[in-house]
Amino acid sequence: ESTPNPSLPDDLLLSCFARASRLYYPTLSLVSKSFASLVSSPELYKTRSSSGRTESCLYVFLDCRSNTWRDGPSMLVERDYPHANVIDGKIYVAGDSNSTSPDWMEVFHPKTQTWELLPSLPAAEMRLLYDSISTSAGIDGKVHVFGSCNGLVYDTREGRWESADMEMSSEWVWFSYCVVENVIYVYNNEEFKWYDSAVRLWKVLKGLKGLPKFPRYTARLADFGGKLAVLWGRGVASSGYVDKIIWCAVIALERRSDQEIWGKVEWKEAVLKVPKSCSIDYALAATV
Repeated sequence: ESTPNPSLPDDLLLSCFARASRLYYPTLSLVSKSFASLVSSPELYKTRSSSGRTESCLYVFLDCRSNTWRDGPSMLVERDYPHANVIDGKIYVAGDSNSTSPDWMEVFHPKTQTWELLPSLPAAEMRLLYDSISTSAGIDGKVHVFGSCNGLVYDTREGRWESADMEMSSEWVWFSYCVVENVIYVYNNEEFKWYDSAVRLWKVLKGLKGLPKFPRYTARLADFGGKLAVLWGRGVASSGYVDKIIWCAVIALERRSDQEIWGKVEWKEAVLKVPKSCSIDYALAATV
């Protein structure tokens, strides 16, 4: 007469799961309800962190809905087209309050789960941004925000607003960009560029080989653990261009001098097939 195998303790299973790549978690979750519960539990992340088994994963947001959102504390001011940046573990959100209010930015403190309004913009500086913020980025402790034609910078350490470097906005306001180790990168005119704040010039990322040319409006950039991740879409001719393929590449970055940054394509591959109506909205890398 056979007897069923006893269940393994949860702590032993967590230890085993932590040693496996997250790529296998969807398969593990199909084994049983208890496996699915452990795979999605915060205890697994704690086990991975304590054992040094975390991985850098790239998340791509397409035009679709997620069913895993959790409500957080509401912002103090309702904003049109807000832009968020994370600096020193805090979330800075800038955007028009759709009123005459000068409160263009507030900060969220994750530890206390509270929002705080930041110093208001003087009336003269409010007019610089016109009616909305086009884009923003957090660089070296400062939040750079640009409107229709002008921009401002909020220094999070000094707690004050200052004028923006308009040469910086000449390339990145309208195109895909990301910040890697306090350097902003863009893809524009079939070139990758970075901004040298010391001399206030955009410079070409040197040494790149092995990447195809693709339209700038299809590209999305992300900081991938100190490397540059690039995603873009390309139509599938065999489907009559009804479908498109999402491609991804990872570029290692090397600063060879104060004036040069070189890139090397470490990896490039087609990662997803989607209908042509889908577009890449945003790319985000996280350690999990």
